[in-house]
Amino acid sequence: MTGSHDDLFDRLHAAADSVPPSTLDLPVVLITSRRKATTRRAVTGTAVLAACAVLGVGVASGLPGRVAHDLVPAATYETLRTEIVHREVAPGITAVAEAATYELPDESVVLDTGIETGAHGDRFLIVSTVELSAGGSVESVDRDDPETIRWMAELGYGPVEDQRIQVIAGDDAELRRLRGGAGPTTVVVSTLGSAAVVDTEEGRFVFGTTISEHVDDARTTSVRSWDPFTQVDGTAGTSLLVPTLTIPQRTRVPFALALTKETSFAPVMAASFTDDHSATGPCTERVDGCAVSYDTRSRVAIQSQVEDPRWAAFLESLPNEDVSVLDTSGDIVLFECQASRAATEWSFSERLSAEDEDRIVAATAGLTYCMVERSPTSDGGLRVGS
Repeated sequence: MTGSHDDLFDRLHAAADSVPPSTLDLPVVLITSRRKATTRRAVTGTAVLAACAVLGVGVASGLPGRVAHDLVPAATYETLRTEIVHREVAPGITAVAEAATYELPDESVVLDTGIETGAHGDRFLIVSTVELSAGGSVESVDRDDPETIRWMAELGYGPVEDQRIQVIAGDDAELRRLRGGAGPTTVVVSTLGSAAVVDTEEGRFVFGTTISEHVDDARTTSVRSWDPFTQVDGTAGTSLLVPTLTIPQRTRVPFALALTKETSFAPVMAASFTDDHSATGPCTERVDGCAVSYDTRSRVAIQSQVEDPRWAAFLESLPNEDVSVLDTSGDIVLFECQASRAATEWSFSERLSAEDEDRIVAATAGLTYCMVERSPTSDGGLRVGS
């Protein structure tokens, strides 16, 4: 900005210098600010906002869109990557292999996928934020309340960090706002789960999350399809290997795909595999495969409310297991496990001998959720789940 804009910001900064020191409770402010995607922790941004308050200038709401964009504080974000790379992973399926990546001071990360929505010059953007809740095991309290978080922290229970990933539609101005610490204007997928399908007038897009390399160094990610589709080698299959995008030091990372009518690929869920571990799961909302209808011109996203009948058959095919392993006398329960598609609960008897452990491993071989095997780590303990 130049000319009159420079004069405006000179006056804003001059006014900010006269603002008295803050009397806010800094620990609570810190906890609250880390939870919200709208946090603004940069010195420049703080000065501008304080000056706006002194001058009686409104911020964002109630102002024309261009002015609101110009007044968004300039957070001291770090540019991790500027290059965007798209790669065809199967006929009719293009994946985002690399995205422009920006990290904010509050550890939020903004990704520009470079996938155009088809209107307004918008692209699909992905935002990862960190939300805090109270640690410990106290019931009947609001774990998201800053006072509760601080109270539990004083008792020695540190806050629990929860990662939230959203899909946003926006242009260059929206990207600037997000990098400045502002909240998103147009949310397409509010909480991104395993694989979400977004249908627009221009085409179909798939977004999802899976385990991060921060958790597993050697990892491959695949997305399962309801129907067979043509794979990259020309054969038919139901599993698609996809590249994932980087979010530093977080447990989950996203992927993004653009589909054409050339492919019959219809995603069910994403899965991550390593040499000794696998993790998989359906969408957060099991409604039509997490389907979203997005009107690119009006920028309105509608979550489907029609249950996909294929889910019922798929879930019924998953095993339910109820297991009890007794010792040789039949008097002592060495291991109990109840599992279904929703959760797995298990317990071991105390002070298991090597013979007891061998008995549990042998008795649960071939199960899915309740299978017990020896951990490959140096501690040599037992672990549950195939």
